[in-house]
Amino acid sequence: MASSTTSIDHSISELLTRYKITKPALYSRFKGLGISTFKVGRKAYVKSEDVELLDKLEQHIYDGGTIADFVHTNESVGELSKGSSQELKATTEPIPVGQSDGWLNTLPLLVNYEC
Repeated sequence: MASSTTSIDHSISELLTRYKITKPALYSRFKGLGISTFKVGRKAYVKSEDVELLDKLEQHIYDGGTIADFVHTNESVGELSKGSSQELKATTEPIPVGQSDGWLNTLPLLVNYEC
């Protein structure tokens, strides 16, 4: 059975216009998000669910973020927002030395760990 596009699939040229970016920039986003294209004839397309993710990334970039600090997960886990990431950082304050129960030596590893 031959593959065909549906009205919910989006061509690469449509996405270039939608996001007002260059082809290399679009493919950088694909790579960063793990998005694969598929071809019908000579035209490349992406699925609508991938475009939803690209839209979220576009908003993240517009808000000052980068592809590298964009966090996404599947729907069963939920999405970690920029705000909740900041809340996590706010809860990793140092513990006064007198209040440690022996695990204080591992605290710098926990606090400095970044995804």
